[in-house]
Amino acid sequence: MKILDLVPIVISIISILGTLFTYIKHDKKIKKQEALLNQYQINKIEVEKTERKKALVKALCYDEGQAGKKLRIYNAGIAKATNVRIEFVDGLSSDVVEMEQFPFRLLNPQDYTDIIFNIYSCSKTTITVQFIWDDDFQKDNTFEQDFTVR
Repeated sequence: MKILDLVPIVISIISILGTLFTYIKHDKKIKKQEALLNQYQINKIEVEKTERKKALVKALCYDEGQAGKKLRIYNAGIAKATNVRIEFVDGLSSDVVEMEQFPFRLLNPQDYTDIIFNIYSCSKTTITVQFIWDDDFQKDNTFEQDFTVR
């Protein structure tokens, strides 16, 4: 056997080893990316699962003509809110706000209820309201919001 006969075999062996090295390196990189994507998808699914259990109670304040103002309390979340309570951080009295319906037993997603303010008896221009509710995620969730009543 001559050296010239060995050149094609050596070149073939080098090509096969180069291809094998490239394949292993590329495969490692692909598997690492797949693991990251899988972890991202798992985390996303867990967050979505958690969000489906949460309610979010908020409110809008708007004019009701001579009657004063209304505070529309609504559930902006995905889950139902139960045992909805309201606390006025500023300490508004019951002669300013009609609160007979609270605590509210159930507020389904996108549902609302209204509270009427007698703004003529209210000396404040801004009030702070804290909403407290229970949902499938946890009990005693809170959200605090400020409103201008004049």
